[in-house]
Amino acid sequence: PATQPTIPPITLPGTIAAPTRPPGVMLLDPDYFTWQVLQADPPGSSPSPYGAQVVQGSYTLSFTPSIGISYRSVQGLVLHLEGYSTGPEPEEFISLWDFNEAAWETIPGLTWGDNPIPDPGDYVGSGGEIRLRVESAQEGVTVVLQRSDFTMVLEP
Repeated sequence: PATQPTIPPITLPGTIAAPTRPPGVMLLDPDYFTWQVLQADPPGSSPSPYGAQVVQGSYTLSFTPSIGISYRSVQGLVLHLEGYSTGPEPEEFISLWDFNEAAWETIPGLTWGDNPIPDPGDYVGSGGEIRLRVESAQEGVTVVLQRSDFTMVLEP
């Protein structure tokens, strides 16, 4: 029988090709997560992954898959960042909770855009929870985040 030719995916200029997913893994994009504020300083501020501002203070968000999942390992974790700051780069004011070390860790090289996180399993807790902290203590620095969410790849 004749075989159909394989057609490569089309990528338009200025677009990013969708990541290819190896068979047997689960891809959880940002729509698969629910989130909640764990801490906000100053109190009364209402940060979200899709709109937050920090002048001097901090906030912590928890992201959890909206459906119960079980998995063997975390194959990938990407932090999506959109926004701006008057000075520092994201690596200077964003940290992730390391569940193995039970401590906040800065991720070297974080920039605006899509950031693959090294050693992704360290930052995913039981049930798939991820914790993100934004903290700015520098006087006169404003941090505005219009997007801060995650895509996760799991091996079931």
